[in-house]
Amino acid sequence: MNFHVNVFGRLHANRKSTVQLGVWNDEGNIALVTDAQGIVEAGTSTKGLFIKSGGNVGIGAMDPEVKLEVAGEIMLDRGSPDGARLIWKGGVNGTQEYRARVDADGALYFFPGEQTQTTMALSQTGKVSIGGAPDPNNTLRVYGNVCAVSTLCNSDLRYKKNLATIPNAVDKVIRLRGVSFDWRQEEFPELNFNKGRTLGFIAQEIKEVLPEVVSQDSKGYYSVAYSNVVPVLVEAIKEQQNTIAQLQAQVTELAQTKAELQQSRTELASFKERLQRIEELLIITDRSLRVTGR
Repeated sequence: MNFHVNVFGRLHANRKSTVQLGVWNDEGNIALVTDAQGIVEAGTSTKGLFIKSGGNVGIGAMDPEVKLEVAGEIMLDRGSPDGARLIWKGGVNGTQEYRARVDADGALYFFPGEQTQTTMALSQTGKVSIGGAPDPNNTLRVYGNVCAVSTLCNSDLRYKKNLATIPNAVDKVIRLRGVSFDWRQEEFPELNFNKGRTLGFIAQEIKEVLPEVVSQDSKGYYSVAYSNVVPVLVEAIKEQQNTIAQLQAQVTELAQTKAELQQSRTELASFKERLQRIEELLIITDRSLRVTGR
């Protein structure tokens, strides 16, 4: 391959296509392009490597505004058993690192420095995880606590069909068992369980009562949708309120009956008193008649 410098200060390699290397303006910018001669001056080339005098590099971008600007796609080959990685450095004196790699499961993992603990991952099916590997059964999996100002769930009537009010809710609630417990952190460190005592249900137990709120992952472990228990509690409260209302109506009726009985007793006592007076008058009258008859 023969090279020469033309009047524009470029180095040409003459084959079927033209390769140009040179400084294309007074600022000392360098270009290595495969376009036809002279296209760099026109400022329209997108088929080359461009190095600005300040050190910014552009691939397919003639005027890179950052250290590396690429107009198009970038491919990182696997390269090693651990896969290809991107490494970001920052912090004090550039000592903090953050890395990304595609793992054997095809998911994109993010983690700090040389640590093996994943901070975030994205699977090829769109599953996102924080603190561990993506869960194929859930769009978002968080290994640890989630703190939010509020959360929203789709609940529009237009999304739903086969509606039915939950029956026998009180009976279901009575069969549930709330427990306090400690997580087995040592046995499952990858799940980032919290320390200290906590409250909840046992999935295997609640599954016997409310199977709709329990799910099972690919490894056979159960999870409970705690928020889905709320409708059962609401209907249980309503059933209890109906029972209380019925009992209150019965109490009111019994109180009214008691009042009527008390009134009847009062009237009966008055009748007895009047009857006793009449009997006394009759006795007196009878005695008077007997005396008069003598």
